[in-house]
Amino acid sequence: MTVNVQRKRHYKIRRIYRIPPVQKKASVSDRLYALASLVCLGGIILGAYCFYAYSDSSELLSAAYASRGYDAAAVFRASLTAAAAYIIICFFSGLSAAGQAVGYIICAVKGMSAGYLSAFALSQGNIPTAVNILAPQVLCIAAVVLAARENIRMSAYVYGRSFGEPQSDGSGNLRLYFAKFAVITAAAAAGAAISGCIALITGQLIF
Repeated sequence: MTVNVQRKRHYKIRRIYRIPPVQKKASVSDRLYALASLVCLGGIILGAYCFYAYSDSSELLSAAYASRGYDAAAVFRASLTAAAAYIIICFFSGLSAAGQAVGYIICAVKGMSAGYLSAFALSQGNIPTAVNILAPQVLCIAAVVLAARENIRMSAYVYGRSFGEPQSDGSGNLRLYFAKFAVITAAAAAGAAISGCIALITGQLIF
């Protein structure tokens, strides 16, 4: 068996100088979104555990849900109020240097609330009821995680301005911050409207 030395040498040169494939790195925004989502997921698991560990407290939740039922207007108001409360806290705390911790806490609290309500919905054994509860929670979680991400980014910038030497005046960042929260608020309102429509449809299905 003969070996072509010249061909083998050429192959080695190609292997040595071959350009490695470019690996796309995740942006800071993507990493923050993933981290906030993980914190929220941990809260969901903890909330579901608390529901099953302290199931006696579900009687108050059942009474509160029975008073609301499948009223589309009530579901819309409840969904919008809940999302707005989280968004407002994220917005104002993001303007301070200590707001990053608040963003993660908000994700954890919202996750626990969603996990508890989701466990309650699944325990009812009623598909329309589960859909009526789970759908608003999914939409609210998405809005809260986005708000928490912007909270953490802006708070990090404020922290850098307070203890570092920024290169810009930050006016563009502040305008973008307001614009993003306006979009998030509009998305939360649209989600609340969708939740009201779902409640109306599921109410027609069950009655």
